[in-house]
Amino acid sequence: MRALICAASLLGLLTAFAWTSSPAGAQDDEKPTIKQIMGKLHKGSKGALNIVKAELKGDSPNWTKVETEAKVIEKYGAFLPKAEAPKGDQSSYERLAKAYSTSAKTLESAAGDKDLEKARGASNKLGASCKSCHTAHRPN
Repeated sequence: MRALICAASLLGLLTAFAWTSSPAGAQDDEKPTIKQIMGKLHKGSKGALNIVKAELKGDSPNWTKVETEAKVIEKYGAFLPKAEAPKGDQSSYERLAKAYSTSAKTLESAAGDKDLEKARGASNKLGASCKSCHTAHRPN
């Protein structure tokens, strides 16, 4: 009987841990929405791209922080070309999303190499991509 209670308790703890360790029912194979991606990368001072841009303003950025955030940008940027265009032509959306993803990869590579000019260029390219994509594909 004692073994049964211990086993049930252990199972309960494992279930609770598994449930709380992933966000509200999210699975590893789920794709984030465009809104979630934009929030993670661009929203406020904690947005990954905003953190990178702030670090790259100086001559001696915190490369550890830049690398960490660049990996986040690359990870989430890779989901954009897989998403459905919320508005407008899908092929146009895919072209713009792939360009964003490519710039995110360039930023990650530059951060890893600690190449300030290349990182700034990729960061600027990512920031400049907003208007054209939003104009054509962001719902009102």
